[in-house]
Amino acid sequence: MNNPINADWSKGKSSHLQLSEKAAGIYDSKYGNENFSTKLYMDYELKVIDKAVKLIPTDKKSIAIDLGCGTGRDTLHFCKSFYKVMGYDFSSSMIKIATKNCKKIGAKNVVFVQKDIENNGLSEIESNSISFVNAGFGMGSFIKNINSLVKDVYRVLKRKGIFTVSLYNSDALVSQLANELDWEPSLSVRFTDTKNSLKVVFQGNKFNIAAKTYSVQECRDIFSQYFEIIELSGILS
Repeated sequence: MNNPINADWSKGKSSHLQLSEKAAGIYDSKYGNENFSTKLYMDYELKVIDKAVKLIPTDKKSIAIDLGCGTGRDTLHFCKSFYKVMGYDFSSSMIKIATKNCKKIGAKNVVFVQKDIENNGLSEIESNSISFVNAGFGMGSFIKNINSLVKDVYRVLKRKGIFTVSLYNSDALVSQLANELDWEPSLSVRFTDTKNSLKVVFQGNKFNIAAKTYSVQECRDIFSQYFEIIELSGILS
């Protein structure tokens, strides 16, 4: 028998990919500019990354990974701090834009790869070889088996390596008021009362994409199995 949960997740993931392919070309120019709270979070995330990078021991051959890199916004922000950076995204259009953005700033140490990390995770990465792993802008919520990803990140990270990950907060006020709110800027998101479904509105089209919310305690339980948690933080939650 088919598993309805797996089927729903597969359908939602397909919708996510369709959205990424459509939005890639205008993602940078419109997403943060047409939604104040989105811009605020995007800037906040870069500050979190900067703080995390400062905690990493100096290493002339350090390597970093950006999971769900999108157009490379985070990747190209922290790439100067590492010898080599690899950005992964499952959307070919996002990777194409990220590569263009990389060429614009002349970053020679960055490689963008189209890869769905839900398939085989980071199996091609050598254990204990990575200094920093970033999974920004809700990326943790787009992974069906977050525990498997966390375990894999732990495997590839060097001792004293850092992992920064963003997930949607199930306790957030926006999530609690989802059915009361009705806003549709160029690209807006909110969880509906449908489990594991994130409603995204883009240019008048609605996408229900596969995603999960997590409470603060759930995050502690998941990550403390492998990591020392330095900070759990949120914004406008």
